[in-house]
Amino acid sequence: MLSDLYLIEKQLAIKSDHGNTTSLGTTTFNYDAGDRNTGISQGTTQTTYTRDVQNRAISRNHTLPVRQLRTNTASPYLETPPMSS
Repeated sequence: MLSDLYLIEKQLAIKSDHGNTTSLGTTTFNYDAGDRNTGISQGTTQTTYTRDVQNRAISRNHTLPVRQLRTNTASPYLETPPMSS
């Protein structure tokens, strides 16, 4: 449940009942039951964290948007493919 709304550097910040920032502009933050940050996402870019029992981040997985090489033009370049519905 969201309890507070804040404006930080002209971006809307939403905080949970536990005081965790769950949203800042277009960035979303995820937490586990112990209020530890477990992930951050912005659009199709996501970063997730795994923590040990002493609350140390022991791994990080960073996922970027899928890119495709455009080959149907005289000058190929990378582009993000359209999202399927």
